[in-house]
Amino acid sequence: MTFALYAEAQSISGYITDIDAKQPLKGVIVSVSGQNVNTESDSIGFWSLRIPAGTYSVRFQLLGYESIIVPDVSISAGKQRDLSVSMKESLTLLDEIVITPDARSYSTVSRLQINPAELSHIPGHANDPVRMLTAMPGINNTGDDRNDLVVRGNSAIGVLWRIEGLEVFNPNHYAFSGANGGSISLLNKDILGTSSFYSGAFPAEFGNVFSGVFDVNFREGNADKYEFSAEINNLDLSIVAEGPIPVKKRKSSCVASSELLTRRIFYC
Repeated sequence: MTFALYAEAQSISGYITDIDAKQPLKGVIVSVSGQNVNTESDSIGFWSLRIPAGTYSVRFQLLGYESIIVPDVSISAGKQRDLSVSMKESLTLLDEIVITPDARSYSTVSRLQINPAELSHIPGHANDPVRMLTAMPGINNTGDDRNDLVVRGNSAIGVLWRIEGLEVFNPNHYAFSGANGGSISLLNKDILGTSSFYSGAFPAEFGNVFSGVFDVNFREGNADKYEFSAEINNLDLSIVAEGPIPVKKRKSSCVASSELLTRRIFYC
């Protein structure tokens, strides 16, 4: 008698936009390593594929744009994966040399790209994205009971918090005057998108900062269907709900999260 096991298929989808114009890109070819399937984005930049659970590299290609390869994309059988990207135009200049300064090139060394999926494997973070940063080079905290960030020996009060382009004073619970942290962050790691942390050589767009900058971005919610997830451990209970706005399905979505009634976030 012969038995065969097959990995359950799951959907992976997202939106593709121009990194400068912020407009959707149509006709982008999306392919997955090891899978003989591909698709193209539609008029609103949306694409979707259904593949077996596993870990893959996803490639995005469009004539006139730089190709993008996203490695180590984990697909689980129990949850649809969102993978939205922005593509940059590929320019070719002939008969002359044009030198264009990059306003943020000097911050490349001090910029840490924060991927929540990678940070979640760091032990001892207590589901706090701020505590996860202490595993990065040159970053420490003031003690186990607080998440104040000490960057290269500078005072924790010098850290600037920015969420979706807006500066905020202190996104932490149980903060007090003269500090820039708290017992636990208001931010849930399950709703964070790719963010950045600057430990020095700050771009001109950041002011009133001398220690570090945590530039936080939220991920896009599922714009196709409603999904719910929960996580329980010895510290707390985390619940996340996401789904499309009924009026404009596949164009807008909302995400709501709560952790043991201490962290509540709702955004669209």
